[in-house]
Amino acid sequence: ILYLKSRSQPHRANLKDDYQLIEDLALQKKQDDATDAWVRKKLATTYIRLDADYKKYKYRYPWLEFVN
Repeated sequence: ILYLKSRSQPHRANLKDDYQLIEDLALQKKQDDATDAWVRKKLATTYIRLDADYKKYKYRYPWLEFVN
């Protein structure tokens, strides 16, 4: 079940009408980049063990290079 709270006219994003949305997207991108950098830094120094059943999947980070 979906409920439409409000409807707005389609438009190109601009700072006047969409500042909060653009700000939120920029903050999320910055947080994602910081998390990505932290995970990549920790990969080499963190013990990782994957069950054989999970080695066939593709992962966002190169876990399999560090698996013992």
